[in-house]
Amino acid sequence: MKIEYDINRLDGKFDLDAWLNGEAPKNIDRVDAELNWWRGHYEELIEDFKAFFGSTEDVFDEQGNKLTPNQLFNAVRYYMIRIQKLWLILEGRLYQTTNFHKESGVKYVVYRANWIDSNGMPFKKFSRNLGREDRVLVNGQVPPSDYRYVKQYISQLMIDLYTFEYLSPIEIGVDEDGEIVILD
Repeated sequence: MKIEYDINRLDGKFDLDAWLNGEAPKNIDRVDAELNWWRGHYEELIEDFKAFFGSTEDVFDEQGNKLTPNQLFNAVRYYMIRIQKLWLILEGRLYQTTNFHKESGVKYVVYRANWIDSNGMPFKKFSRNLGREDRVLVNGQVPPSDYRYVKQYISQLMIDLYTFEYLSPIEIGVDEDGEIVILD
């Protein structure tokens, strides 16, 4: 099929590098040591996406069927959503809030983190309740040890979900403690 107009004249061209540089978290180069594998995985995914995005070859699915324009569009969105999820894992941004229990009148300290839905939109997916505000806060602040615990807990939930969604069973395993691990 031939397109009957000059698509190079479109003003709204998608610039992959501008998207990556503009949207990626600024602190992505300074990830915690336990996230180094994920940083490498992210860089490999970016290289795969750039190769896919810049390719002029026909693209086929895993069964060998040539992709339609709609399927190609969905493949680009798939890469973008996957990259956005890795940004959330690597960035580790948490939102502190309080929940108010109406019956008891007690406020609870809660940390939340976003995930990305199938349309590329963030939504609140992960949360961890630390407990009653009057018992958790020290001088109005969450103790650093509690914050580190919550950050590690939510980070592991994100990693587990990403692993389930995107990595093949060949790439993952279970260790002697029953934890999901990445196989080298």
